Amino acid sequence: MEVSYGKEPFDLRLMCLRLCRNLWKILAVTVVGTLLFGGGYYVKNVVLQPDPGYAASSTYKVEYKENPNAAGAYYINEATWNTMIHTGEFLDGVEKHLQEAVERGDNGASEALSLGRDQWIADLSATLPSDFSVPVTQAATQDPEMSIALAHAVEDTMCDEFAESIVEIDRIKVLDHGDFAEVVAPDVRPVRAVILAAVLSLFFAVVLFLLVEISQDSIWLPATLRRRYGLNSLGTVRSVGFAENLMYTLEKVYDKKQAKESENAEICRVAVCVALPEADPKEVVEDLQKLAKTDKTRKGIPVEYVAVPSPLLCPESGETLRKADAFLLAVPAGERVGKRLEAVLEYLHTQDCSASGAFLWNADEQLIRSYYFLPGAIQTQNTEHGGEQA
Repeated sequence: MEVSYGKEPFDLRLMCLRLCRNLWKILAVTVVGTLLFGGGYYVKNVVLQPDPGYAASSTYKVEYKENPNAAGAYYINEATWNTMIHTGEFLDGVEKHLQEAVERGDNGASEALSLGRDQWIADLSATLPSDFSVPVTQAATQDPEMSIALAHAVEDTMCDEFAESIVEIDRIKVLDHGDFAEVVAPDVRPVRAVILAAVLSLFFAVVLFLLVEISQDSIWLPATLRRRYGLNSLGTVRSVGFAENLMYTLEKVYDKKQAKESENAEICRVAVCVALPEADPKEVVEDLQKLAKTDKTRKGIPVEYVAVPSPLLCPESGETLRKADAFLLAVPAGERVGKRLEAVLEYLHTQDCSASGAFLWNADEQLIRSYYFLPGAIQTQNTEHGGEQA
């Protein structure tokens, strides 16, 4: 028995329908992801937000020397400013001026001095908001007095030791002293964070669903029985064309039996075998018998249905199937069905049992109707299924 998993084409129509029918699961995962990541961001940055910092800014005017090797003067970019104010030489000057401020009785300088150099590096920054010759330094700490004291020490260092040590600089003067410390508002955007968490959660939920659907050996359509396993698919018991397909199959079996016996056969014994334990063979036979009572196209063929349990539960069912004139295979639709059905078909092949027809049991009729209702589905149904009805 050959199973065509690799040759089975990807069914985009079926995947889209399955995605729509499981939309509630995707939305549930999206909501959970939004609450988990967006809510975590909100709790961390809004509910548990640390005390705001205070920043004192100082603005300078730098007079550069003329560059003899090029037209114009020297200049220092923003990255270089940040590097230089974090050097040991610059921090030595900051420490020196803080100690002088402590001797003058500045409590803020005393607290700033106790922070240490590692914290100064984290608290100090430099920017060039408008011009290369107008840098701005910022001292941000958790206390306004410390920020002001640290800003003043930076100003003194910039105008004294630092200006003298840089050959490209002629002079630095302070345009705006850091005498005021403003509250540093944290860049917290909970609405954007929640929206981003929702979008990412939805994306990963859809990707996860697609990966699961592709990896599973599910059977949702009667056509899968023909495409993948090469079975004569009759559709589903409740589908429109099931009775006609079943009648056509039984007619061929009955005619073959009459020709073999060279006389009119009294009855056609049809074994109905459920492929997997999920289906009840007696219930399947009852549905077929009800269908026979309402069927107007039988042409008087006498049929006796025999319920046969799944070979997975009753391996000796192969003998019953061989004695029957024909047997129908009822395949429960659903997830993770394909591999078990493959095992059943392999067993039946070793028992020399060939199914006259197969049909889906407990299939999602609404899904099947939606699948064939889509544009182009009627032609697809006729060409792929060989005239079978879903």
